[in-house]
Amino acid sequence: MSEQRFKFLTRALRFDNIEDRHDRAVIDKLAPIRDFDLILINFQKHFVPSAEMTLDEQLLAFRGRCAFRQYIPNKPAKYGIKCSHLLTFTILTLSTWKFMLVSNPKVFRLSNEKHDVVMRMARPVLGKHLNITMDNWFSSQRVAKQLFENGTTMVGTMRRDKREVPCEFRVARGNPLFSSKFGFNQPCTLVSYVAKPNKVVILMSTMHNDTAIDSDTSDRQKPEIITYYNRTKDGVT
Repeated sequence: MSEQRFKFLTRALRFDNIEDRHDRAVIDKLAPIRDFDLILINFQKHFVPSAEMTLDEQLLAFRGRCAFRQYIPNKPAKYGIKCSHLLTFTILTLSTWKFMLVSNPKVFRLSNEKHDVVMRMARPVLGKHLNITMDNWFSSQRVAKQLFENGTTMVGTMRRDKREVPCEFRVARGNPLFSSKFGFNQPCTLVSYVAKPNKVVILMSTMHNDTAIDSDTSDRQKPEIITYYNRTKDGVT
């Protein structure tokens, strides 16, 4: 397919009937693309997800008029529409298993609390005994336990200011380089790893329940929780 042909198709592509779009937009701000859900429904029906999935967020670049446009300074586009992706690993790459726009709760009357977003995104795979890898925007002890109760494990990074992270897990000072601290509160395992002289990396997992160190990391002595996260965490920007 040529570049010009591709651009023509993307300009002409429509997911709804433009004749009744205005009426539907009164009650649904996503009316122009709402039928896109049918694509994801068919994908979930015919594609078997892998045991390792990734939950990530993306900012779709957009500076036009939109009730739920957001500004996120650390994203490449800065202004745009925020969305969440539940990704599954294929042989060569990642494929979107579920996609959801993170909208204004005043417009759509849906909670955008982090644990609510995670549970809505994970609903199609709950009870399938899969693992979801996520970053610190999504992860928390509440999310980990709620997923575990629904037959799904979680591995994710944690922010240092989370209430469930003990004070001694937050600092690198006084701890040897490449050392690890582990904490257990079933079903959650917490690890704090001194990656640099003044930096700790904190992760939580309901998939791991021991203090195993990955022998392949040699002198860096990385816990298996961290090497698993590095291997399975891939996503979008």
